[in-house]
Amino acid sequence: MYLVSHLNAAFSKIFTIPSSTKYKTPYLYCLGGGNSTGRELSSVSRLNLATNEWISLAPMLTRRAQFGAIGIGSKIYVFGGETVDAVTNKCEVYDCESNTWTSIKPMHFVRIHSGAAEYNGDIYVFFGEGYHDDLTIRDRRFLNNAEKYSVREDKWTPIEFEFNPTPPEVQIQYRFLGIHNDVCYCLLIEGERNSFIYKRNIYMKTCIKGFDMKSYKEKRILQRTRKKE
Repeated sequence: MYLVSHLNAAFSKIFTIPSSTKYKTPYLYCLGGGNSTGRELSSVSRLNLATNEWISLAPMLTRRAQFGAIGIGSKIYVFGGETVDAVTNKCEVYDCESNTWTSIKPMHFVRIHSGAAEYNGDIYVFFGEGYHDDLTIRDRRFLNNAEKYSVREDKWTPIEFEFNPTPPEVQIQYRFLGIHNDVCYCLLIEGERNSFIYKRNIYMKTCIKGFDMKSYKEKRILQRTRKKE
């Protein structure tokens, strides 16, 4: 499956299942989001890419928008998001073959705008934005942690990050980029201008600074200028 997030302003999730020996017809799934009045949705629709026809499927168990999601095989997992009156840590999984939703264990943290990836059979949910103990929309903050979900055990394990060097003492946005060869890559955004790439072995705690995106961009501009000369 492939994921495209933030459809228009509705913050819904779209998945496609490519053609294969198991799925002869590719489908696209659209999950949740919000309507024109700002109300969160639980609806699920599927587009047959061969016939260009939409059908409605079983709705999610929880109305949600701005949630994390990932498709693995014939299942779609969704995590957290914004519900009718709060941000949630509730999670659920959709079985594309049986058209059913099942609740799974909730995450340790409530979060929206999170990134997700599957690696070695486990699911990792990274960063996003969270709230304090009352789980309401007040006092939003950017999260600098992650959680690992064991599909086999239906269990979440918190993952803390230690950044080296320590980011500046300003509000930092943390964004997940991807996992490759046991290394997790993330982007730290400082204010409106500066951004940094950090990398971390998925099995270790310390996240090492890779390079400064501002310096990288300036270097690339200088290289292009020299080529023109």
